[in-house]
Amino acid sequence: MATGKGKMEKKESEKTKKVIPVHVHSKGKRAAAEKAGEEVVIDANEAIAGRLASKVAKILLNGKRVRVVNAEKAIFSGNPKRLVEKYIQCRNLKSKQNPEKSPKWPKVPNLFLRRLIRGMLPRKKAVGRAAFKRLRVYVGNPLREPGESLKEAKPSESIERFMTLGELCKHLGWKGNKATSAAGVKPSS
Repeated sequence: MATGKGKMEKKESEKTKKVIPVHVHSKGKRAAAEKAGEEVVIDANEAIAGRLASKVAKILLNGKRVRVVNAEKAIFSGNPKRLVEKYIQCRNLKSKQNPEKSPKWPKVPNLFLRRLIRGMLPRKKAVGRAAFKRLRVYVGNPLREPGESLKEAKPSESIERFMTLGELCKHLGWKGNKATSAAGVKPSS
């Protein structure tokens, strides 16, 4: 008798003529894409951060490597004052029992967007952890490659109030692009 998950095939035994289920190993799309080493470069310029994060998470779960460029240009829709208050409050949340084990929200745009994408992956499972390792997020475009823009993540024309991720991070304490010169940009990994 076969155990585990996967497709089952029926096989007749020659002596007893009984139907015995046999486990068939199938790798699926994820393993095929991972072996092929497909890589997608996505431009976050003027993309709504939440939609962008969900699309990137889906691509990662399909086994592709993803590099997101121009992370600081992703946008959040809504009242800018409320957005700043919300994320300052998130950064100030501390556990009374052990403040060191509290959730941590980064100030830097590439790490901030990476954290958003992490929230949309099943990171407690092996598939989610492997997908998260295939993600790279950059401030600016150090790759000098044109990234593909996701049309699903673009805002509609009716959005009037919004804030870029770079502006939000400056309110949280990010110092700006001083540390990220074109030659020395390190990806968040």
